[in-house]
Amino acid sequence: MMSMQKAMNYNNLELFIDFLNEKNLSKNSITAYKRDIQSFCEWKNEKDFHKNILVQYIENCQANKFAQSTLERKVRSINQWIIFQSCEMNMDLDIVVPKIKKEKKNLNIINNDKIADILDQLESENNLFNIRLQAIICMLYSTGLRISELISIKIISVQNVLNEKSKSFNVIGKGMKERQVFMTHNAIQFLKSYMNIRDSSSVYLWNSGEKHITRQSVFLWLQKLGISPHDFRHKLASDLVKKGMNLLEVKAIMGHASIKTTSIYTHAQNSEIEIKKHHPLYKKTED
Repeated sequence: MMSMQKAMNYNNLELFIDFLNEKNLSKNSITAYKRDIQSFCEWKNEKDFHKNILVQYIENCQANKFAQSTLERKVRSINQWIIFQSCEMNMDLDIVVPKIKKEKKNLNIINNDKIADILDQLESENNLFNIRLQAIICMLYSTGLRISELISIKIISVQNVLNEKSKSFNVIGKGMKERQVFMTHNAIQFLKSYMNIRDSSSVYLWNSGEKHITRQSVFLWLQKLGISPHDFRHKLASDLVKKGMNLLEVKAIMGHASIKTTSIYTHAQNSEIEIKKHHPLYKKTED
């Protein structure tokens, strides 16, 4: 067996990336894994190896104010790499994997008035950029797509929606899993308005030249409006739960890997009910 010192370097990283590709992980997930492992390798080069080195690395990240979600991902990435080398490459790596206490997040759900105000604001200046952004916003809210799923949509995927033969289309999500998402009447109309003035031969629906637009571009555009792409995903999941849709059906629409993720929106709904019921600033009216 190889030593821990020899194993934990760049030499085996590409083999690990090939292994992840075989598991059908998304391109973004693989990029994150690779970046996390490279960062760890660069940090540890000047350190003596010991079984608690990963614990020490995470403590260093915490000292540098990394977000909780980033720490969780780093531990997950490096741990998967350790498991790969232990199992696939017959290496004995006795490393302590730290447990990161999961941070409870309060979901701030965007309200309908804000969405309407943003669409009105964009409509005040009727140009290609604004019409496209209106269509993007309506598609995000209508479908609950992740940003990586949105930008990679090809026109052929939504052709039946544009021809009004269907109100749904399929996307490839995390783990290369296919799911069906749905478009509202308004979202379809905004999309058709965009397609009527779109002037490109690109196969991608949201194009930049012949390629698709980037995640960073969409984040920046929406940030200027005071929102993020994920706000619409939260909004759709919350609204579906409020309307009483079965959690398993919501899970399927959102593409959640676990029902635990979907159930967060049930808790958020229950919290909202309790706040409205008991908070002194909510005006109570008599029937």
